[in-house]
Parts: sequence; structure tokens; C-alpha cells
Amino acid sequence: MRATLLRRCLEEQIDRLRAEAWSADRLALLPGGYDVESGGRLLHVELSVLERKGSEVRIGISIDDGSLFRTLCPVSASFGVKLESFVRGREPMSATVS
Repeated sequence: MRATLLRRCLEEQIDRLRAEAWSADRLALLPGGYDVESGGRLLHVELSVLERKGSEVRIGISIDDGSLFRTLCPVSASFGVKLESFVRGREPMSATVS
């Protein structure tokens, strides 16, 4: 699968995850991964906590299509969320794709 398609899938996952409520309990489940289907292909998504400062958390996300190259060198990014117990206006932090 081309990197541009993987990047688009990654951005869709970031949008979905940023829209969800985040709590300390949910962070305790990371690192973790799940599979999604896109364009008839099964993709693997991995999440991990990169940094936590009070209520602000930076989460790393990577996606691969199961090929050897992409398993070793997945498309990755990070995005920020605020923990639900601290959130007032629910304004999401920005996402960074690399």
C-alpha cells in the first residue's frame, strides 16, 4: 500500500481518536494496538503514550499494512489530547504527521 494511502488512513484514525473521551484509565491500556480495514486491506494501528504533562497527553500512533517494509518502517504521527477529568472546553490539541 502506498505511503499516501497509509497517511490518509492514519489521519482518519487520528480524527476518530481525538473525538473520543480520554481518561487516565484509558491511558493505562497503552501501549496497545488494533486492526482496521481500508480499501480491502487489513491495517495494523499501534498507540503509545509519548508524554504526559498534567492533563495534556501526547500520543504516538503508527500504521502499517503488514508488508515487511511497513512493519519495520510504519507511517507514524503524534497527536495531543486532554484527559477528560481536566477538560473544560474540550478543545483538541494539534496533530503532527511525519
